[in-house]
Amino acid sequence: MPNLNWTRHMAEYVRNPQFPNYGASADPRPVLVDCSLGVNPLKLYPDAEPVKMYASQYAEYPGGHNVQALGEYVQSRFPTVNPEDLCFGAGSEGVLSSLGRTLGGSGVLVKAFKPTFLPALVEFASAGARVETLELDAPFKIDIDRMIAALDSGTTLVYIDNPNNPTGQVLPLSELDRLAQACRERGILLLVDEAYADFVDDANSAFGLTYDNVICTRSFSKGCGLAGARVGYLLIRDRELLRHYQEVGALFTCSKAASDLAERVLPSLSLAHMRQGVKALKKAVLEFLSGYPQFTMGATSEDTSILFLVWEKEDGDLYDELMDAGIMTESGVYFALTGGGRNCVRLRVPPQEQLEQFKELWQRKFGPGA
Repeated sequence: MPNLNWTRHMAEYVRNPQFPNYGASADPRPVLVDCSLGVNPLKLYPDAEPVKMYASQYAEYPGGHNVQALGEYVQSRFPTVNPEDLCFGAGSEGVLSSLGRTLGGSGVLVKAFKPTFLPALVEFASAGARVETLELDAPFKIDIDRMIAALDSGTTLVYIDNPNNPTGQVLPLSELDRLAQACRERGILLLVDEAYADFVDDANSAFGLTYDNVICTRSFSKGCGLAGARVGYLLIRDRELLRHYQEVGALFTCSKAASDLAERVLPSLSLAHMRQGVKALKKAVLEFLSGYPQFTMGATSEDTSILFLVWEKEDGDLYDELMDAGIMTESGVYFALTGGGRNCVRLRVPPQEQLEQFKELWQRKFGPGA
């Protein structure tokens, strides 16, 4: 039987993916400490009242009314935001997917740093856009001037995640402001992915930038601890672009069940308390890993829940070594580094109750620290 026609035209990045399954979902080995996905390591809602759900409430498709309260919550944190400029979806990746459908296409050029969150770039590539990446040398410190120098008349959009995924470094708002202005002067859109930004003070958010060329995505999955609800949101201040997004973006991607849950629990969340707890965990992990000079740590912030490790053993597979020890991480291969990235991992700090077990498992694998 001959190959079906669709196989002849499959995009190369689909035919030969250069990264493993996100979350290592296919790995059968036992996991003793999970430091992989970017869920919040703290238990944020131990005393939350159960949300009562009745089938009759979900007989209709969700409409704009089901996210009105979420828009008001966002505006309470970011007063310059008009809730009418917000779009909600299934996590930040859900709104990024719709944005790729809106802005992608032949002739579109997207520029980004790497390492970065690869699926965001795949959304644009799958819509026909060309993606160019500026690879950062270890410790992967982001250099805004380098991106500004790379802007040209062919550039359509710049993608930057802040905090950066996988390193956890945080750019100050003043640096994003410089990049936003440079892009605006050249007629270029700036997309800031703030999936991990709830770990950082709201004053540093690109939601505070009022330029019409700035698009910003955020999520309730990470810092707000609602990864299972799958609620993300997008701010578009340019009304024409917002209209196009609403016309071609995916429909009904934010379920009423998810928005009801988020609406119920978010007002009870103490961001200050959450940030303090995550910072204490991050500092403990950084201090512990500093005793292992065979690992280089990417530029990072004490405020974020993730970090990026590079093993000096260039032909080693750090994900595999840690998985054998019972510690699940995310392979550096997933973040599109030249040379493969197998000697790198993204590590999310473990929950407080597993911190000592994490240290013990690490020591069994790599010996006592210096």
